[in-house]
Amino acid sequence: MPRRRRFLTRTGSQFLRGQRFDLTRKGYRKRSDEEIPQVVLPDGSVLNKPESIIYRALVGMKVPFQAQASLGGGNVLGGAKVDFLIYNPPIALEFQGPFHDTAEGQVRDFYRRVAREQQGYRPEYVYDSDLPRIHQRLREILGWG
Repeated sequence: MPRRRRFLTRTGSQFLRGQRFDLTRKGYRKRSDEEIPQVVLPDGSVLNKPESIIYRALVGMKVPFQAQASLGGGNVLGGAKVDFLIYNPPIALEFQGPFHDTAEGQVRDFYRRVAREQQGYRPEYVYDSDLPRIHQRLREILGWG
């Protein structure tokens, strides 16, 4: 009778093509969306899953920031709502999801970028491909090495 092979590696999780997988002794299994909890802000608004990953990374790195901050009067008065507003250095950090590839999204992004630059914030972007290495990407954005 042939011998069975086993995985001798530790368990862990990895991203593959934007989806999270767990490495188990039997191989990879897709992680369900419920296992990545969303962040609920004090005002009651809920961050989406990629924004929640970025939020937790910023908190873990002890970076002073504000999530879902309004600039220039917010969306109502022609300004912008920023995903993450980092104070030192002044950076407006945005997660670029699939909506931003559409024509409507690009027009909105233009006006939002102008509002951010007028307030003195440098716009920076995080994409789906950056999520597996989010800490490294945030260090690059912040200029920490």
